[in-house]
Formats: sequence, structure tokens, C-alpha cells
Amino acid sequence: MPNDNFYLTNKGAVFSFVPYEIAAYAAGQITLFVPWNEIRSVVQPAYLPTKP
Repeated sequence: MPNDNFYLTNKGAVFSFVPYEIAAYAAGQITLFVPWNEIRSVVQPAYLPTKP
């Protein structure tokens, strides 16, 4: 089921996971940043930032 644990910035995508979602509770909340150049080939063009 899709969730809303991510947001997009002009530099990339940010994913946020609460404790127990992907690691032990002691790890706390985990935030993962993925730059556009790493995922450009799998993101639909409408969601890519426009170049200035």
C-alpha cells in the first residue's frame, strides 16, 4: 500500500521511515536522501525539477 513517507526537493527525493519500519526502534527515525542524478532514469519527466 502506498504511503506518504517521501517528499521531493529541487535536489532530489527524501524518504522518511519511522522506528520499526525498516530498522530497530533504537535506530530512531531514518531519513534517506536520493539525488536526482541517481534516479532520473526511473522518475517520470513531469516530476523532475526544471533547470533554471
